[in-house]
Amino acid sequence: MAAGMQSNKPISLFALPVGETTIISRLGGSGAFRARLGELGFVPGQKVTKAYTTSVGNPIVFELMGSQVSLRAEEAKNIYGGEEECPMKSEPSLAYTSHH
Repeated sequence: MAAGMQSNKPISLFALPVGETTIISRLGGSGAFRARLGELGFVPGQKVTKAYTTSVGNPIVFELMGSQVSLRAEEAKNIYGGEEECPMKSEPSLAYTSHH
């Protein structure tokens, strides 16, 4: 997909290409898992960039709110990104954007 193009399909932070930025739209997993993510800043409406991943794929480092946070691949698979007008919409329009 060309830089700056939008996709209507959900994209997990795991699948987000390195260097790409998205807006968090939905969190999966248990309530305790979502609460932990919220404490780290992974909340709907928050902009996040996939900074880099290690050669073995774990952990994955993300940048948000001026900090770098590392997550395991299984955790990143439960966070979905996209752009939307209201982060609390039940069926968001999901997309990602490029910084390239």
